[in-house]
Amino acid sequence: MTFRRHLHPPLSVVMARLRRSTLRCPNVSANSLVVWYPTFLVALPVLFGLLSLAVRSSRSMTQTDQEKSAARGLDHLLHRSYGHPVLTQAEFDRLWTVWETAWKTKAESNPALIRSLTLERYGFTPSLDPKSTAPLQLVSTKSGLVITCLACHAGRVPGTGQVMIGMPNTDVDLTTFIDDVNKLRGGSVPAGLFQKTRGHTNAVFMTHVLLMFRNPKGYDRKGVGLLVESLSGPAPADLSPIDRRRVVDTTVTGMSNQGHPFGFKLTEEEKQRVIEYLKTL
Repeated sequence: MTFRRHLHPPLSVVMARLRRSTLRCPNVSANSLVVWYPTFLVALPVLFGLLSLAVRSSRSMTQTDQEKSAARGLDHLLHRSYGHPVLTQAEFDRLWTVWETAWKTKAESNPALIRSLTLERYGFTPSLDPKSTAPLQLVSTKSGLVITCLACHAGRVPGTGQVMIGMPNTDVDLTTFIDDVNKLRGGSVPAGLFQKTRGHTNAVFMTHVLLMFRNPKGYDRKGVGLLVESLSGPAPADLSPIDRRRVVDTTVTGMSNQGHPFGFKLTEEEKQRVIEYLKTL
C-alpha cells in the first residue's frame, strides 16, 4: 500500500482502503490491519531513533579514526627518522667532555646534572615518550641519533615551561651542538648551515635537505637546488597547463632571485631600530 499525500493518513481513510484491498487480497483482513496501523505509528519513531544512533555511531567511528591517525602522526615525529645520524647515544652522553672549562667544571662537580646541563646547553627538552633515552629534538635509530623536525618546531611555553609541539623552539642552539659533535668525533659538518644565533634556524637549508631526500635524482648538489633547464625564450605556447606552471620567467618582477626592493629606502639607523624591535618578539 502506497501513501502518496500523507505520511500518516487518518485511520478512517486507511480502513476504507483496507476494505477495498481485501477484495483483491482475501487473505488479509481489515481487523488484523487495524492492529498493524497503530503498531506502525509506534515503530516509526523507533526506527528513526535507531537510524540516528547509527549515524552517531558512524560519526564516533570517524572521530576514532581521526584520533588514531593523529596518534600515528605523533609516533612518526617521535620515532621516525628523516635524515642521517649525527652521533650515537653513547657519544651524546659524552658531549660534555668537549665543553669549555666553565661548562665542563659544572658537569665534573655534579655528574648527576650532566643530562640537564646537556639539554640546557643545546636548547633541548626531554622526549614526550618516557621510554626514549634521546631528547625530543633527536630520534634514536639503529645507526645513531638523528635531528628531527621537533628540534625547531617544539618549544616551551614562557612561564610554565610546558613543551608544546608546533611552538618555535627559541632555545635551540644547533650551531653549538654541531660544533661539539665535530670536536668529539673529529667531523667537519658545517654548523653554520643550520644557524648563526641561538633560537634561530636556517629554514632554507632544511628545505634543501628535505628536497635532497625527496627527489635525489632531481636535485643539483653542485648548484644547490632543483635541477632546471634554462630556456632561451618564453615558454612554448603549446605547453599543457601543468607544464606551463613549471616554467618560471625570471624576467617578471618578483620571480627572480634578486629579492624585493622593500626596505631600500630605510636609513641605516632606521634599519637598526627595526632589528632591535624584532629582537623583542
